Amino acid sequence: MASSSSSKPNPDNETIIVTVTQHEFNQFHKIDRILFTRLVLLHWPDPSLNDPANEAILAFNCIKSDHFPYDANIIGVLPLTQSVTQKCVTTHYLHENRDEIFDDANELLRSIEEERMNNIVPRDERTIFLTFSKGYPISEAEVRDYFSRRFGDIIEGIYMQEVNLMEQPLYARLVVRSNAINVIDVFLEGTGKVKFCINRKHVWAWKYVRKSPSPSPGRLAFM
Repeated sequence: MASSSSSKPNPDNETIIVTVTQHEFNQFHKIDRILFTRLVLLHWPDPSLNDPANEAILAFNCIKSDHFPYDANIIGVLPLTQSVTQKCVTTHYLHENRDEIFDDANELLRSIEEERMNNIVPRDERTIFLTFSKGYPISEAEVRDYFSRRFGDIIEGIYMQEVNLMEQPLYARLVVRSNAINVIDVFLEGTGKVKFCINRKHVWAWKYVRKSPSPSPGRLAFM
């Protein structure tokens, strides 16, 4: 959420609109995360922390090693890991599937990092607004291919104008990943608006600015 609003009455029977920004929302819930760490994680007994950590080290060694690093007759089963996953996870399984596990772990870490960065950089600030020329239709695939070839894997999402089946979208919003926000300034070349071509079709681009909702008559009177 970029922001949220609530209303409350005042003595003059007018409605006061209170807006909470994304940054304020994140700061408000920051204390919840700190309390969880202090009240839950830091009060676990040592074995409750050490035993999962030891199994994690065993698993990590199996994933990173080209050759199986342990004596299979001594180390094979990971009981805590099995109890959490409800699956028969063994050191041999981890070693044999290490490439796939490594790729999945990297994807998970990237998604966590992006979620963390979202607390710092709201989506609207990572968005480029694109407009297309009428009569020269451009597809989402063409937009994605153009930016991916030029800048790499930077796209979080592309949102084309919603139109009927036979109509042409005239604009789109392109959201870049949090770790690629600098691409916006590079692409716009430090100016407010740039013109470029996708498959010989002209496209205009500029930094996206969300339009404020039109105030209601009641709010206009109060303001």
